[in-house]
Amino acid sequence: MAEALDKLKVLQQAECTALDIPWTDDRLIAVDETGEPIRPEYYSDMFQRLRKRAGLRRIPLKGLRNTSVSLMLKLGIPVHIVAAWHGHDPALSLGVYSDTTRGLARGGRCPVRMIC
Repeated sequence: MAEALDKLKVLQQAECTALDIPWTDDRLIAVDETGEPIRPEYYSDMFQRLRKRAGLRRIPLKGLRNTSVSLMLKLGIPVHIVAAWHGHDPALSLGVYSDTTRGLARGGRCPVRMIC
């Protein structure tokens, strides 16, 4: 993900240069089509609207990451691949999510009913 953000910053720096807009490394990356900053809550609000429209139970946006890690581990995807996909260390994947995976193995409720 950091690589993608770096590429986006390079693109935005080039756009600023072309438009003769001064560039600094602390420039915003997330802006709307008019160049206005996107408020941090925008993504959570949008997710909740989409979740509701899909008829899914309410979970925080961060819950998608947790669900993704848990389901990938449940499906038997090697932990080093799961960790790389989510941008963290394999020990974190196992330490944080292994309890959830064990709960699913014992017949616990899947956090995303349409996937399990």
